[in-house]
Amino acid sequence: VGMGSLPAIMSARDSGTSVKVLGPLHTDGIGLVVPYDSQYGSWDDFLGYLRTSKTPVKVGYHSPTSAPKIIFEMSMFDNGISVTHKVGEPAGVLLVDLKSTSNLMPAMTSGQVDAWVGPDPFPEMAAYKKAGKVLMDLRDLPPAGKWSDFPCCIVAAREETLKDQTKEVKALMDLMTKTASWCNENKDEAASLGAGWIGIPEEAAKKSTIIYTTYPSEKWINGAGVYMSYLDKMGKFKGSFKGKKLSDVEQGLFDFS
Repeated sequence: VGMGSLPAIMSARDSGTSVKVLGPLHTDGIGLVVPYDSQYGSWDDFLGYLRTSKTPVKVGYHSPTSAPKIIFEMSMFDNGISVTHKVGEPAGVLLVDLKSTSNLMPAMTSGQVDAWVGPDPFPEMAAYKKAGKVLMDLRDLPPAGKWSDFPCCIVAAREETLKDQTKEVKALMDLMTKTASWCNENKDEAASLGAGWIGIPEEAAKKSTIIYTTYPSEKWINGAGVYMSYLDKMGKFKGSFKGKKLSDVEQGLFDFS
């Protein structure tokens, strides 16, 4: 049994690993961070800058298959902003792979990027350290509601484990469900515990916008479909998922029982 990103498990299943997704762990909690002293006060301000800039605006991300990068790139498509990954190529936005969440803040303070998108707690840490300001949570991108409940991390298990240790896996999912509810109902205490565990200030942890859940909502399923089409378009699938839609592989990929 393991916990990790949905795209990682999709890739594992594509390559033949007998693993299934049991449910989400959380949704949301993704921020767009701009320089601390920037004049942008809203998404519309930032969008206006993208449309009028004479050179590509450099926006960093931490992983090519991460939710922050995928959501931001698709929002650019929705707004008619051209995107490139190659330096020197004409576009409204140059997406920059910073390889790790640890590089998000340094990349902007050094001028390597003009903005970045990343998961909690990194946007909150940037604001706490005055290394940037959180312009918005990506779940609030227009049109309203499109990006809420978007998949991120999940619980998964090998198929033989689901078959041979059904009671144990169910107990784990029951525990995760109760823990998710407790975290949502006791956000400050959960933030304090999490802050101590991962070594960040409580003040930053308490500003997190993550919603914990093990329930695969309709929006969550639709978001999984977005991942499927996006990863296939990128050529990430080499095996059984290549050229497929989520509806083609859903039964083999998910086990929400």
